[in-house]
Amino acid sequence: MKPISKFATKIVVLVVLVIGIVASVGWYVSGANKGINVSFSEFEKTIQAQDDQQLALREKADGTLYLQTEGELYITQVRPQSQLAERLMEKYNLSYKFVDNSQYSGLIIGGG
Repeated sequence: MKPISKFATKIVVLVVLVIGIVASVGWYVSGANKGINVSFSEFEKTIQAQDDQQLALREKADGTLYLQTEGELYITQVRPQSQLAERLMEKYNLSYKFVDNSQYSGLIIGGG
């Protein structure tokens, strides 16, 4: 048997390093967009700290609220169909969007 050449060993090490770097970057990017989970009081304090900037508030049917600022995405959980999001909109300069991600929201039922 012929021993593995030094060139082949270098290629294998280089390929392993490249795969490791690509995996690390992918892991970082996928985790970077998840946002910061905060309590509702911290959520409201974050809104207050934005100095009347236009902020985007998004609410899901399960009661999850998302606040997009210039630098971060903040997430909090309230009771579904709570009036808290409405109160925040009345009190602060927020653009609001309700997102219904139920399992049937995209389903089209046809009859024959």
